[in-house]
Amino acid sequence: MKQIITLALITSSFLGFSQKKVFNREFTIPEKTPLVFSYFGSLGIHPGVKAGFEYSLLFKEKTKENKRRTKTIRKNLLLLPSVSFYSHRDSHKGLLLSVDLIWRRYTKRLYIIDVSAGLGHYTRFNSGTTYRVTPSKIETIKNARRSYFSPSLSASFGKRLQFIKSYSTDIYIRNTYHIYTNFNSLIGNDTSFELGFRMDLNRGISQDPKIK
Repeated sequence: MKQIITLALITSSFLGFSQKKVFNREFTIPEKTPLVFSYFGSLGIHPGVKAGFEYSLLFKEKTKENKRRTKTIRKNLLLLPSVSFYSHRDSHKGLLLSVDLIWRRYTKRLYIIDVSAGLGHYTRFNSGTTYRVTPSKIETIKNARRSYFSPSLSASFGKRLQFIKSYSTDIYIRNTYHIYTNFNSLIGNDTSFELGFRMDLNRGISQDPKIK
C-alpha cells in the first residue's frame, strides 16, 4: 500500500512539473475610446488634475511557446489628447493642453509599461501682481499670463484590472519631463507626477486600430 501511495505522489509531481504553464490573460481593445483621469502634480507636490481619452492606432499581439510555457505579449500605439491644470499656491496656476503619442506594452500578466512623446500649449497664470521692466518705466500687471510651446517625454507603469468582464480599468503612475520654450528668453523645464486610471465605459469615439 505504501508503495502504491509513493508511486502516485511521484507520478502526480512529475505531471505537475511537465504541465505547460499558459499565460494568456483575457484582453480586449475597447470599441470606444477609454477615459483617462489622474492626479497631476507639478514637481510632484503642486496639486492638480488631468483628464483625456486614448485613441488606439495600432495593436500587435504575439504568442510565444516553448516546452514549459505559453505567453502572450501585446503592444499598442495610441494618441492621448488631454487637459491638465495645477495650482502652485501664492505663485501661479498652470493650464496644459497636450497630445501624446504612446507606445505601450502589456506583459503576460497584464502589467503595463509605456513611453511617450508629447506636444503641448502651456499657459501660466501668475498670482497677485507681476512687475515688468521696460526702457521707460516699471509696469505692474495683475493676474498676468503667458503661454509657451511645451514638448514633453514620459514614462509610465501600471496594471490592467478586470472588475467586470466587459469593461477594463488600468491603474498607473507616470512621470513626465516638460520643456517650455521662450521661458524668460530661455528654455524652462520641470517635471510632473501622475497617479491615475483609465476606464472603458463604452462611451466616446469609436476606434478601429490596425491589428497585427
